[in-house]
Amino acid sequence: MAMDKERMAKLSRDPRLVEALKAMGGFLWYYTELYPYRTIYTLTVCRDALCVYIAGEDMMDMRIQLEKYLELEDDEERLRQLARSLDMLAAFSEKAYWDYAR
Repeated sequence: MAMDKERMAKLSRDPRLVEALKAMGGFLWYYTELYPYRTIYTLTVCRDALCVYIAGEDMMDMRIQLEKYLELEDDEERLRQLARSLDMLAAFSEKAYWDYAR
């Protein structure tokens, strides 16, 4: 999993992903936990950088820079879903670049 975190950290520094997320509305829900309390994990933009916004019934909402979040997170399913979302953003940014270049 450490190698995946390194790849995700590298993607989080790519300004094209920030622009892609902004083009998609500025946020992307990537994981919802229903038990024991409903908690929603959202990929969003904070000061022109990717960050994770976590909101839940049993906690105060928080925003964490994506690289810092990767240091703290150890749940494999949340990390897998985050990696999938970052891959999707990377693909979207590549498609947008090539569509624009035509």
